[in-house]
Amino acid sequence: FYASCMALVQRDGRSLFCFLFLSHSSLVFVGLETASDIGLAGALSMWLSVALALTGFGLTLRSIETRTGPVDLNRYYGLVTPLPQLAGSFILTGLASVGFPFTLGFFGSEMLIEAAVDVSPLVGFVVIIASALNGIVVLKTYFHIFTGVPHQSTIEMGTMRSERIAIFTLTVLLI
Repeated sequence: FYASCMALVQRDGRSLFCFLFLSHSSLVFVGLETASDIGLAGALSMWLSVALALTGFGLTLRSIETRTGPVDLNRYYGLVTPLPQLAGSFILTGLASVGFPFTLGFFGSEMLIEAAVDVSPLVGFVVIIASALNGIVVLKTYFHIFTGVPHQSTIEMGTMRSERIAIFTLTVLLI
């Protein structure tokens, strides 16, 4: 819960990614601590899905940093027009990490929440709030990076072939 709250107030892209990673790691730890079959299965499933999703999220964030420099979340970049594939990858991997329906993380987060509520309703409530805050962080970051006045650049901003291959591979694995 603390890492989710910290991710919500970060103004640097890398710091935000670190706190988002810590929050997800803590959720996996909660699932492991439930010591139930559903909790363990949920934690392991979430561990796999978060590893894939945050790898894609981090790669997308790094691809954006190579084009714009360090990501400052106090401004809007307007990169959806020059980088539509990265925008799609960013939102897909971000939402997959928080367990959006029809992604790999959905089943893990559902099992994790069920096991946490069975152990203690208070722990289940905190897990739900932390997951919701992670979703808000992903959407807020997406809006800061990809919306706003369209970005004007004198260099080519399109995605490279290697980025397109990575985006396609992660999309297939996450869905």
